[in-house]
Amino acid sequence: MSFTLVDAVAGYARTNGIQITPDQIEATNEVLRTYGRQGDDGAISFEMDGKAMTFWEIMATQTASLPRDRKAAIKAVDLAGMTATERARAINAARAFTEAQAKAAEASRIVDRYGNPWRTGNRTHQAFLTAYAPQLADRLRQQTGGR
Repeated sequence: MSFTLVDAVAGYARTNGIQITPDQIEATNEVLRTYGRQGDDGAISFEMDGKAMTFWEIMATQTASLPRDRKAAIKAVDLAGMTATERARAINAARAFTEAQAKAAEASRIVDRYGNPWRTGNRTHQAFLTAYAPQLADRLRQQTGGR
């Protein structure tokens, strides 16, 4: 199966105020396609050097050296010329994208700070990771032989 994440790459850059050219977007999309696999259910998972990774982790490494404009990150959604419904949809999409990114980062911080919740038995952390970082949760669960 073939997939493209050009819109997701552009959205990530726009949301984070990253100044990225169309060529860089396409190159990043190719990196994602190289390390990504699309399952029968349409879900895309990433693996780099034998390690499961999230979209956010790959994007962070791919865009680390690109210039950023903090003001552009704050107003990531260009609302000019949109109807009220289009504006609402754009704002909600930007919020959801940013919230999902924040939750995935928080999941990584939980693991860094408290360790594997399937080893520690912390069910709250297990539930958080399962909800917001399912690939990471699956990997950690498999490391401990859990289900």
